[in-house]
Amino acid sequence: MHATGPNQAWSWDISRLRGPAPRSWFYLYVVLDIFSRKIVAWSIDTIESDKVAKTLISRGCARERASTQTSCCCTPTEAPR
Repeated sequence: MHATGPNQAWSWDISRLRGPAPRSWFYLYVVLDIFSRKIVAWSIDTIESDKVAKTLISRGCARERASTQTSCCCTPTEAPR
């Protein structure tokens, strides 16, 4: 994906972070502007959910005054366990 200016294309990802107790996890959600590499939104939650991701992207759009034409992409990756 290529962007020639800010708020044209965003990338987002969810990273799983080990919690303080056995088998506990936190999920770091990050939305990044591809052009400027600016983190436009982020959140840490105890669940991995598409609803959390959609809310975060909407919040980023409102804060950055991004067009509804802003493209978002996610590249799913699985970290080794």
